[in-house]
Amino acid sequence: MIPQASYDKLELTSKGLVSAAVTKDHKVGWKHPRGPEGETRRLTSAVKGYQNPARPPSQEKEQFISATEDDDPFTSLEMEEGYSEQRFQPGTLVEVRRSGITALGVVVTDMGENGRWVTLTLTTNGETWPHKAGDVMFAVPHFVSTDLVHRCGKEIVALNDHEVAARVRVLKHLRNFELEYERKLTELYYKLRTLYDHFKDPDRDAWTYVTSAQAARIIDPDSETIPLMTKYTVHGYLFSKYKHFVADHSQFLAKGLFWVRPQRELEDIETVERMVLQKDSHVDKFAEKAKIIVQRARSRERQEWRSSLSYEVDEHHHFNHEDITIIRILHDSLIPRRAVQKDPYSVSTSTIIKKTGLYPGVDVDDGVVHRFLMELGVCPPWQDAVTRQPTLWWSTDPKGTVLEAVEDPIKLASPLTQPLGPEDYYSHDIVDSLRHDFGDMPVYVIDDATAEELDDGISLERIPSEPETAWLHVHIADPTSVLPPGHVHSRRAAVLKETLYFVERTIPMLPHNKVLEKLSLGRAGGEPQCVMTFSAKVDVQGNILDYKVRPGIVKNVQIMTYDAVNDAMNEPNVSNRYPFGGEDIETANPAAPLDKAVVDDLSFVQRLTKGLVHKRLQNGLLQFCLPSVDMSITPKPIPDVPSVLKTMQPYKWFGFPQVKYAVSDFRSYETGSRQIVSECMKTACRVASMFLRDHDVPAIHRVAAGLTSTVPGGRERLLASRDPDGFVDYFQAMNEGIMYAAGTYDIKPGAHATLGIPEGEGYVRVTSPLRRFSDMLTHWQIKHLLLSPGGRRARMVSDEWLQDFARATGFKEHQDKRAGAVQNDYYAHQFIERWMFERQQGWRDGPGPLDSLVGRFTEVLMRNALKQEFQQPVVIPELGLKATLTGLDSDFSGAVGESVDIKIASIRLGMKPYMTVVRR
Repeated sequence: MIPQASYDKLELTSKGLVSAAVTKDHKVGWKHPRGPEGETRRLTSAVKGYQNPARPPSQEKEQFISATEDDDPFTSLEMEEGYSEQRFQPGTLVEVRRSGITALGVVVTDMGENGRWVTLTLTTNGETWPHKAGDVMFAVPHFVSTDLVHRCGKEIVALNDHEVAARVRVLKHLRNFELEYERKLTELYYKLRTLYDHFKDPDRDAWTYVTSAQAARIIDPDSETIPLMTKYTVHGYLFSKYKHFVADHSQFLAKGLFWVRPQRELEDIETVERMVLQKDSHVDKFAEKAKIIVQRARSRERQEWRSSLSYEVDEHHHFNHEDITIIRILHDSLIPRRAVQKDPYSVSTSTIIKKTGLYPGVDVDDGVVHRFLMELGVCPPWQDAVTRQPTLWWSTDPKGTVLEAVEDPIKLASPLTQPLGPEDYYSHDIVDSLRHDFGDMPVYVIDDATAEELDDGISLERIPSEPETAWLHVHIADPTSVLPPGHVHSRRAAVLKETLYFVERTIPMLPHNKVLEKLSLGRAGGEPQCVMTFSAKVDVQGNILDYKVRPGIVKNVQIMTYDAVNDAMNEPNVSNRYPFGGEDIETANPAAPLDKAVVDDLSFVQRLTKGLVHKRLQNGLLQFCLPSVDMSITPKPIPDVPSVLKTMQPYKWFGFPQVKYAVSDFRSYETGSRQIVSECMKTACRVASMFLRDHDVPAIHRVAAGLTSTVPGGRERLLASRDPDGFVDYFQAMNEGIMYAAGTYDIKPGAHATLGIPEGEGYVRVTSPLRRFSDMLTHWQIKHLLLSPGGRRARMVSDEWLQDFARATGFKEHQDKRAGAVQNDYYAHQFIERWMFERQQGWRDGPGPLDSLVGRFTEVLMRNALKQEFQQPVVIPELGLKATLTGLDSDFSGAVGESVDIKIASIRLGMKPYMTVVRR
């Protein structure tokens, strides 16, 4: 091994030689002279070369565009919380990364494709690459003039000499940028080497994070504005040090965030790398031991397949120190990542697992690593790896937690006489004198039988003189009646942002204790409960004529299920489909009938909510969806297993939990009692926005731009096809070229076009403060306003802080939704894999749901250069899953929305569950 100091000198010298080489005239190997004229000839030749239709794309381009496994777990038109797909103006410099390939280029144009924007970028080799916004890791607007880039044309290749000349000029700008980068990298190299030691966590086992902007400021602490090239050099360096810094796998361009690897894990990587390279005997001994353990585990798995879930320590085997180091590396490799950096684990994990000979003929990916750890007795077979990542729980808010920004202002506004410690609840209700007592007015709390938190209830107050009008009161649980912003539970909630509902466990935003459990509506043992009430005076045409926002007290809470209300109102019950057998809990346990007075109230509420939906429909309401899988596990939560890293012994696994595979359709959830509750909650959010707007108090508003279409008249035809609740066919939306603008956050009231919320009214979430922190924050803001009417003191936090917090909330919600979707897919794919195994073993007879699968195409045919075949994405409505149809010919023609008979070819688990299918 080369000493580290010698290696550093060698690396710096190499970089200097490269930098000198790129500036050297008449370099050997250049076809044209190195002067300006020679460079023009070379670049012109490169651009013209791609005009030849017989010339295949470069190997780098084919690899870049081939990786379908790297895509999001969402279909193109799914409504992703907190996600905003950025468009890049022509002339923008972009660095794109995907499938292990990095390219620098200038945006030429973009176009709509399969519901998302695809950008065309002229890269440094003269080739034009298509890519998605998520592939862009660095962007510089206005890198070249709009006029110049327009002269480049908008096609994949230049169509004439004028376009060739313009593209050559762009390539010269790119070349100069690359040369400047090489010089700056050499200049800053010694400073850059200090970044890891500066930012790593003092705890050797703890991850932390740094943004590229923070790192650049360390490199250049004096400049008022950090120079562009310094920013890009730091960015490039962090990406290149893939062992030390891990680029965040979601919305990197917006965040610029790198996770800093713990010192202990870095040392493990280097230790195991050295063991593998030096063919250390410990690796062979570990492989031999693992082979014995796994073979026995496989035999035991078949014998105990139908046993009840349990585990025990395997007393016949022990792991030594070297074994544990190898196991740690294998386990640490299971983190979510995109192929935008090198994988520091791939060589070591592949070598070690192949030595066991347990997985012949397969590529060692994260799915194989995870299976190996399960069979080795390290990871329970019923536990996914997706939601066990340490970075899922950490806050990356740029301004820290809510404590510093909120605590002092609300103290000033409230009549508190004693300072509160971090574990002190309010000694009394700070808005007690403002609460409206709703007396015996019924409060209808309608939810699923399995609901874990009851946030909201509905009351109807009729107006005798206006029979077609009434007050809708939406009562929301009020955790801020006891929790000050500085409480430890508030701080934890600010980090989590929301309750996380995973398949096998729930991680509550607020802990379950005697004080907080009583906040859920109807859980106070008949005692009066504090609520925040958002009231709207509504007529049957859906007009909101007036509104009120008040702290309230409710006493007559009546809890009922969706099915009970539907039965009483003669509405059809919503039930999931269970392709592998099973039924809904509520279907299995019918509820008692409701009183006539309750039915009369809810029937009138339904008239009002139908009017509200119709009014939003007039304002552009539009919804679409696909069937989706919804997995559940019993028992929940599944007990955790002590870590093998501590016991130093593997486990024996027995049996498997009871898993239920359901397929739901969001369309059916917008009917009957569910639509009543949903529309009342939307109305409360609209009322909250209008209240804050009218008092000139910024808040976290949901906003979404209107739909656009790349097909002439597509948007108009789609709007005309809506049903009374605003739903359209998903595949029609795709074929009409609809470009969906997902909702994001802003602190000013704006339109939410797809919800039918007009400009200026706004939409502020306030209905789930027990499980969503932004709702709690808004409740504090409203109370602060009520206690400090008028003037700037009505604003509890600064606009800058609120905007930053809204942005961080969007990032976290998007991350949580991705994790939940991938985990749900994991359990679905694992269920199907187990089902198929049982069929192979003859344990399941007769026809099954997998025998007659039908897929529907969601995108057009594409060529996967890595696998040398044509593929086409499909959705399988019967299973609620996506898959990739493989083994197709280049002349295969399957239109978006068209059906095809399929059968499952393969299933891959791991961090990104993936299914391939073939035609049957």
